[in-house]
Amino acid sequence: MQGAKDEGEGSVLTYMTKPEFRKQRSRSPSCNSLFHAEIVVDVAKVSAETKAYQPIPIIADFTNENGSDSLRETIEANYKRVKREELSLVDSVTARIKADPILSHLIKE
Repeated sequence: MQGAKDEGEGSVLTYMTKPEFRKQRSRSPSCNSLFHAEIVVDVAKVSAETKAYQPIPIIADFTNENGSDSLRETIEANYKRVKREELSLVDSVTARIKADPILSHLIKE
């Protein structure tokens, strides 16, 4: 195959120019595709890249002191905390609006 090459990390994609494709297609009449490509994988390069991988760091660990997963409990606790904070914020803003003579007409009792 004489076409251009697109070299990625550990693999090479070669593709044919139009004249080469027409020539190849004329040899194989059952070929109805308009695109022909071949992917060549450099196994040694891919293996070297794989060995160089670094593990993704753990940002949050949800195992408790017993070693069991506490993700569900942590999410539930965070949800309840945010809900309490939101209700507290609504109450404080409502009280502030009620106490302000200019804004008090916005809240109907």
